[in-house]
Order: sequence, then C-alpha cells, then structure tokens
Amino acid sequence: MAGKKDNKMKNMNRYMVGVCATSLISFACASTSAFAQTNSDDNKQSLALDAVIVSAGEPKIAIETPVSVSVIDQEGIESTQAATVGELIGNMPGVNMSGGVSALGQGFNIRGVGTSVGDSASDIIVRVDGVDKFFEAYRIGSSFAEPDIYKRVEVLKGPAAATLIGNGAIGGVISFTTKDPRDFLKGDDRAALRVKGQYDSNSEGIAASMIGAKLLSDNFGVLGMVTAREAEHYTDGDGAEVLPSEIVSKSYLVKGVYNFDGDEDHSLKLSYNKWLSDNTSYYDQQAGAFPSLVHRDVNDDTFLIAYNNGFSGNNFFDFETQISYALSNVDQTENTFAPTGLGLESTYRYASWQGRIQNTSEFASGDLWTTYLTYGIQGDTQERTNPRVKPDGSTQDGTTSHPDGDTQKIGVYAQTEIIYSDKLTIIPGVRYDTSKFEPGNGVPTLETSTVSGFSPKIAAMFNFTDSLGIFGSYTHAVRLPVLDEVFSFSRASSRGAARAPNLNLDPEESDNIEMGATLSMNDTLRKNDVFRAKLTYFKNDITNQISRASAGSLAYINIGEAEYNGFEIEGEYTSGRFFSRAAFSTTHGENALTGDFINTVPADQIDLTIGYALPNTRFNFGASTRIAFDQNDVSGSFSTSTEGYTILNVFASWKPDTILDGLEVRARIENFTDKTYRTHLSNLNAKGRTFRLSLAKTF
Repeated sequence: MAGKKDNKMKNMNRYMVGVCATSLISFACASTSAFAQTNSDDNKQSLALDAVIVSAGEPKIAIETPVSVSVIDQEGIESTQAATVGELIGNMPGVNMSGGVSALGQGFNIRGVGTSVGDSASDIIVRVDGVDKFFEAYRIGSSFAEPDIYKRVEVLKGPAAATLIGNGAIGGVISFTTKDPRDFLKGDDRAALRVKGQYDSNSEGIAASMIGAKLLSDNFGVLGMVTAREAEHYTDGDGAEVLPSEIVSKSYLVKGVYNFDGDEDHSLKLSYNKWLSDNTSYYDQQAGAFPSLVHRDVNDDTFLIAYNNGFSGNNFFDFETQISYALSNVDQTENTFAPTGLGLESTYRYASWQGRIQNTSEFASGDLWTTYLTYGIQGDTQERTNPRVKPDGSTQDGTTSHPDGDTQKIGVYAQTEIIYSDKLTIIPGVRYDTSKFEPGNGVPTLETSTVSGFSPKIAAMFNFTDSLGIFGSYTHAVRLPVLDEVFSFSRASSRGAARAPNLNLDPEESDNIEMGATLSMNDTLRKNDVFRAKLTYFKNDITNQISRASAGSLAYINIGEAEYNGFEIEGEYTSGRFFSRAAFSTTHGENALTGDFINTVPADQIDLTIGYALPNTRFNFGASTRIAFDQNDVSGSFSTSTEGYTILNVFASWKPDTILDGLEVRARIENFTDKTYRTHLSNLNAKGRTFRLSLAKTF
C-alpha cells in the first residue's frame, strides 16, 4: 500500500514537472530568433547590509540595526536554487543546520545554540509570515517547508529579538516571508503566470513550480502557487550514496491581499500554505544510524488572517493584528524500528491557534528627536497529541518521553526607539511571558504547571560620521519550558529508576552582550562604488539550563550553564558591474560548570563571493568559496571532530529583456572539485559535485 502511495505522489510530481517543462521549451523555441537582440542593462547589485529589516521594530537598514541580522532577498533565494531550507540559510554567518540533510531531518543552530534537531525548536523561534512554527519528534527534524515559496528570510541572531517576537529566542529568530501577488505584476499588469523548472544532477532531482497572480480590482490581488519536488539520495565526493537524503514533497500557497483605497499601509491579508510529503524512507532522518524503514505522511499547514492600518496622518496609531492556525502532523505507519516499544503506527500532531495585537505610536520633539513606542500582546494555545497503535492492536496515548498535553502562552511587550537626528538611536524594551501546561492522557499527574518570566533589553547605536558607527546591546531573555520538559517521565526498568514529571521547572535565562562597529563608504576607490562592513562581538551566558536528569526522582531539572562567545564580520563591495562579498564567523562554547566543550558549536568558517555583470546582456557570473576550519573542540565519547575543508562553487544567471523579457536562466556547479567533507553539525557527508539548472518564465 505504501509503495502505491509513493508512486502516486511521484507520478503527480513528474506530471507537474512535465507541464512546466513543456511551457518553457515552447517559449524557448518560439523566441530563438530574438536571442541575438541587444538587451537593456539594469544589473545593479543589491547589498545585504543595505537591506531593510522589518522584524526588529521600526524598519531600518541592516547595517544601521544595533543587533546582528542577516537577510536573503528574492534574488538571493533564486540564486541559491535550494532544495531544502538548510541549503537556503546555511551560508549566513553564524547560522547552520544541524542533524540530517533531508527535508525531514534538519534543525536550526545559531551561534552554537540549537542542541539537537528536536531541541533547536525550543531555543530558536521560527516564524512564517509572523506565525510561530514548532515541531519536535524522535529522529526527525523541526522544520517542514518548501524554500521556493519564500521571497525573504531574516535571521535575527541572539536573544535581542525576543522583545517583540516571543520567549524562547535565546539562540535567535528565523523569520520567513512568503510571496505576494504584486511581486509578479509590473507596471500596469493585471495578471501574470510564472512557471519554473529545476534540475539537480547529483540526486537526479527535479522540481517545478507554477505561480498565478492577478489583480481582481485595483485594490485586491490574489496569488496561487504549487510546487512539486523529487530527488533521490545524493552521493558525496567519493561517490558513496548518502542515506537518507531523498526528497519527495509538494507545497501549495494561496494568498489574497486587499489594500483599502490603494494604501499598502492599510490592508487585509488572507494566506494559506501547505507542505506535504508521503514517502517510505529511513526511520532515522538525522543520521541514518537506524536503517529500518517507516512510511511517513507529513502535513504542515499554516492559515493566517492579518489586518494592518497605518492611519495615514495620525502618528499615534500604526495598528497590526493577526489570527493564525498552525498544524504539523506526521503519521507513521509500517514502522519496522522497534515496533514493540514504539508501535507500528503513530501520529505526532501539533495544532496551535495564535493571535497578536500590536500598535506603534510616533512622537516628535522638535526637528531632531523622534520616538517610536511599539507595544502589544500575543497569545498561543497549542495541543499536542501522540496516539500509537501497538502490534496487539491496543492504543497508547503518547510515550514517557513524548507526552500528550496542552500549552497556553501569553506575552505582553513594549519597545521604545529613541532617535536623535542621524547620530544616536537608543532602544530599550521589556517583555513578560507566562505559560500554562496541562497534562494529557497517559501522563501520571493531573496537576497543571505555570511558569513566567521577564525579558528586558537595551540597545544603542551611535554614528560618529556618515561612514563610521558603533553599537551595543544587553539583553536578559528567558526561555520558558516546553511540554516535554514538564511532563516527561520514566518507569522503573533495567535501564534505571522511575522518574516523575517536574512541575516546578524554572525558565532558562540568557544574559547576552553584543557590541560592534559599522563602516559605510561610497566613492572610495572609484566613482559610484559602495563598501559596507559590519563587525559584531557577542557573549551569551545561559543559566538554569533544562536538561534530562541522570539521577534523582525527576525526569528534567534545571542544572546546566553554558557560555558562548565569538564574533562575525561581514563585508560587501560593488563597483560598476563588479560585486563581492565576504564573511567570517567564529564561536566558542563551553559548559560553565565543567569546562567541557559544547558539541553544538560549528566550525569557524570564511565565505567569499566574487562576480561580474556583463554590460548590455543582463548576464552575471561568478564564484564563491567556503573555507571551514578543523573543529576539534568536542567532548564525550559520542562526539567526533571534523576536518576542515574548502569548497568552490561557480554560478551564472541570465535575465534578458526585449522579446525575452521575463525569462530567467540560472546555473550553478557546487563543490566544483568534488570534495568529500562533512559540516561539523551534520551527521552525514555533504553533496559531491552538483550541477544545478533552473529555467523560469513569467508571462
């Protein structure tokens, strides 16, 4: 039965690929005669440090933000040709994926925080269009997503972002923004259709997407998008097959945006996106350590209604509110891994309703002082269930390590941005969060648990000149416990004594200091060139860490302390048609109680990119390299060091105009030298040499 379901999904994916490929080939044949025509040139390169940041408060340019942030825009997403979210964000300084390499096996790590695939969801907040996404289960990843539906990714590093977003951001925040109807409509266009096909030589991967956007009126636009992706297990540089690394998935995005009186600051937005995978693969998606198979039917849904009103002409109101529903559901059947203990069939289900109300008021004092006060409240109620069917047909509610239960969260916050001319910005903020946990069936207690905490911060930036600035921040953030930590328990067995749920856990606490400098220069080496650079030092001390107990009567206790520190450097330079980027990141982490190294700290690495845009062709080409150093700072018998490596990638893109306007051709060769290597936080080897090609056409 599973094989039939797998083949059905793969056949549907291939059908969609065929439709998109036919459209692209037909257009290419019809347009061959126009190939030699002269194209206009608008190849001006955008800079990531000049990108406008919208997740940290009032919109501001990245280099002028007194916290560390990295951005990938639509062009960067298209250029990467990512098949997984890990491939999409893995090149950001200080940002890494951990665990496995498949779409079902990845977790997040920011500056060494993100302890494992499941636990990383507790220390890092992941949002899609402002909706929190959370999933945790044994031997499976914490994120299910199609990278092609996004037009923007912002990563706010460290806990400073917690004020406006939520508790749990000890590591940071990853914020994804999905595509909008007007992203594909130019000038007076009322409708657009975009088809895209992708190919990956290493895994014989294919992907196709189709987007339709239309203005139903001057104020109302709609978008529909469908994506299908399929890839076999890839091979590393030695030609060895890496298991598991296959992908079989589909995704859908439907969105409607109504702008009142044509005002983008006064709008109503409805959005629904769905990611699904129906496939038989390895039970262990993190490391392939258990080659047993299981059939997984994965459904991830996000529904959102959002309203904002900028109250044009009224500085006291800039109102935003949204209501959302998020569901992550994994059905496991035909499980051949330890079926007696875990069940032949099981379901991991997280369902949450979320709401947020926020307003920003602007106050001006004279011509030089401006103050923005942002304040709001958000709530979240989450239900988690984990029913299992055992070989004898009996049903079990949850397990000792994955109990059923409900969580209700409320947070209130306020942040002030005080700006003096273009010289000084001061940002104090405070947040209060409380969570209530209610046990589900199978938990050996009927008592509830409530925990709360404050998260204050202050950040500042001072510009000595138009070119040179310094910044710094201090943040005290809390990470409230999650359901597993409160209600997990164990029964007495040959492996150890019984341990009870801990209803009195304290929040984890982070004291984070950041400081750095920025440099913005124009017309330095030649006229109209641009140079941007940002240096950030951070020190993040975490106390009251929640860990599984190795002794005593409770399953989880507050016992750990960790210290992280390091720095990041980002630099960009463009001059005419030449562009280049460079980044370096290093992190050190140790157990503050024992002095042992923390095994979730990535290797130090350097990323370099250089490219050129040919005149009058809209053709770009270039190369990038990553230099990762040895990582020998590991502790424990189950942790292994990794050797350093250098990989080379080359890329090219062509976006012609005139009669070929709307066509995009992109090609990449990744790991050009076919190097065999493993990133330090991954359990599996990375891809060997890979050729990627994407063709897209907007009609």
